[in-house]
Amino acid sequence: MTVLAVETNGRQQRSARPWLLLALLLAAAGALSWLVTHQSQRGWDRGEELAVTLGGEHYRVSPRQLAWLEGFSALHFSEGEAAARELVAAEVGARLDNVFAGVHQRLPAFADWYYSLGGEYTRLAIMAMASVNVSDGDYVANRAADMLFRDSEWDSDLTRMESETAARVQAHHEQVREHWLTELTRRLSAHRVPAPLAMPGVEHEARQGQVRLDALVGQVMTHERAALETRVSISTLAAGGAMAGPGLWRAASRRSAATTGRAISRGLGRGAARAGSAAGGGAAVCAPSGPVALGCALLAGAATWLAADWVLLRIDEHVNRDDMLRALELSLSALRDEMERDLLEAYDTLVADYYQAVQQDIHNSFVPARAYGSPPLERGSDANP
Repeated sequence: MTVLAVETNGRQQRSARPWLLLALLLAAAGALSWLVTHQSQRGWDRGEELAVTLGGEHYRVSPRQLAWLEGFSALHFSEGEAAARELVAAEVGARLDNVFAGVHQRLPAFADWYYSLGGEYTRLAIMAMASVNVSDGDYVANRAADMLFRDSEWDSDLTRMESETAARVQAHHEQVREHWLTELTRRLSAHRVPAPLAMPGVEHEARQGQVRLDALVGQVMTHERAALETRVSISTLAAGGAMAGPGLWRAASRRSAATTGRAISRGLGRGAARAGSAAGGGAAVCAPSGPVALGCALLAGAATWLAADWVLLRIDEHVNRDDMLRALELSLSALRDEMERDLLEAYDTLVADYYQAVQQDIHNSFVPARAYGSPPLERGSDANP
């Protein structure tokens, strides 16, 4: 009896299994149908990815990735600006050294003229004329300008300095742009997509959400051309050579008593004292009487005068020449430093104008990224593409 009951229950359980599986399948299908019919479909939001064009290629990136690209671009050109200033400082310093090296090399020639008999007598004559308002008395200063700052050499040296410095800065701008463009292309390469098909009616909308980096590159190149055409005015510096001579001499005169008017005053005193000795020497050399003796005395006196002047000039040169040259060297160094400050200030303005214009274009070109609430990210962020 018990065995029969167990067999009957087993047959009933086996016959109920298909119906149970069918019920489970129907329940699962009903649940799936309910989920499908009651789940709201989430549409594809085009704003989650933005279109980017560069070099004729098309890319799709997220606003966050695009913001990283903006931050990278801004930082890259900021670093380029700092490097440009360092480049200018090095270029201007080295090239001014070359320009003033030529002036320094002409200092011995000026000292030779200053301690020559011709230079001595010319200074005495100019000083005498200045005392009666016939001359302005700046002959030595003007002579220093003519001898040290030769117009042809000074102008050509400064012009070459400006041209070569401008070329180096321009090459730096181009290098910064090329490195930036290469890095942008590399970062975007993983997001390249086929060119979109032309769809009438949505073209304007597509352009509004599109970042056209080709246009940004063109704007950067336009700024480069403008920077190249805007040169530092060397004409003022070149003209300053003629003005620097008198200032240089006056500055050197303040540094060394050997180059002041007191030296000329001593020369006048020497000349007055030598007049008597020269006349006496001439009379002693020539015959005691007769018209020939007078001519002989004059010639002998003149020779004695010149010989005495030459000896005294050599003594004056031996004692004071080095002091005068050191004073002129210091004055030249001060003039060079002043010109370097002026040039660096002028180039700093040009560099700042160029990079500020580039930064403004970067800011304007990446507006779509900020429109979706993604601020520019710092370089090195984990959100980089």
